[in-house]
Amino acid sequence: MNIAIPILTFSKAGGHRVLAKLASIWCKNGHNVEIILCYESESYFPLDGKIKITHLRGKSVFDNLGKIIEYIHNNYYKYDVIIANQNRTSFYLFLGCIRHMNFSKCYYYIQAYEPEFYSFGFTKGLDNFFKVYAAISYYLPLKRVVNSNVYLNYKNLQAKRVVYPGIDLELYYPKQLTFFSKRIKIGTIGRNESWKGTADVCRAMEILKSEGIEFDFYIAFVDFDTIPHYFVKPDGDSKLSNFYRDMDIVVAACKGQYGAIHYPVIETMAVGTSIVCTDYYPSSEENAYKVDGSSPRQIAEAIKHIIYNKEEAINKRVQALRDVQQFGWPVIAQKFLDYLKEDEI
Repeated sequence: MNIAIPILTFSKAGGHRVLAKLASIWCKNGHNVEIILCYESESYFPLDGKIKITHLRGKSVFDNLGKIIEYIHNNYYKYDVIIANQNRTSFYLFLGCIRHMNFSKCYYYIQAYEPEFYSFGFTKGLDNFFKVYAAISYYLPLKRVVNSNVYLNYKNLQAKRVVYPGIDLELYYPKQLTFFSKRIKIGTIGRNESWKGTADVCRAMEILKSEGIEFDFYIAFVDFDTIPHYFVKPDGDSKLSNFYRDMDIVVAACKGQYGAIHYPVIETMAVGTSIVCTDYYPSSEENAYKVDGSSPRQIAEAIKHIIYNKEEAINKRVQALRDVQQFGWPVIAQKFLDYLKEDEI
């Protein structure tokens, strides 16, 4: 099968991580994969060496737009499948195929409800435009595949197929599930966006410190001004998996689009560390400590509960490890490939 994936540029975003892994697995399984780039860049995530990378190198934003549309149009019959994964590239795919009047090979892999992302000032005054732009993309005649059950019927987004994001279960392997450090280690992923919840986690740590709870606090990637803590940059899956494994408790307090999949949650579950999190799949009362991400007090109370009830925490770790097996990359990649081979979604 010949598969094309048009993207704007490579980045450290989780969506590109998923595409890189899917493309690499498909390539290793004998399929031809081409990644088409609007802007020249290098992949942060490992790619199989057989993947073809096409840099279009336009002179401006509009030149790039024209080049990728024309490239898709000219090479339309070369591909069996073309996959867009972001609202802008979905329009590029649509416009590149419209003159052929055939969208049977056009897929749109949706990894979040993107209109809600334009509520945080990312686009410097153009938020309302891009909200509408992203929302309209879900009406394009592309075969929609979403990465979580919550998006099958979410506002104006409708889909019929789900392919979860995956994790490398050989790399994110579990530690001894009964282990806790003598001095509890609590970790979180630092992100500047308010909806990522890092500031709320920091406030929870301040509550714990004020109550005399002894612990070490670790923030990864983006530092925050809070209580004394360790700041680390575990770049790459190997270091990141070690970071999660070294913690006794990880807190993931992201807000919004609840029921979707949040990488820190499934990665923490996979390595056997206790997870305190908001309502993201597959967290439940049996495998996690679920909290209101806007409540530092709830986060602090959940952490204290773990510290004083370790036997319960161990049981939840065991269940979490069972529940996370569904995210293994070979299963995920094959499921997506099976969908691509079907005539209609």
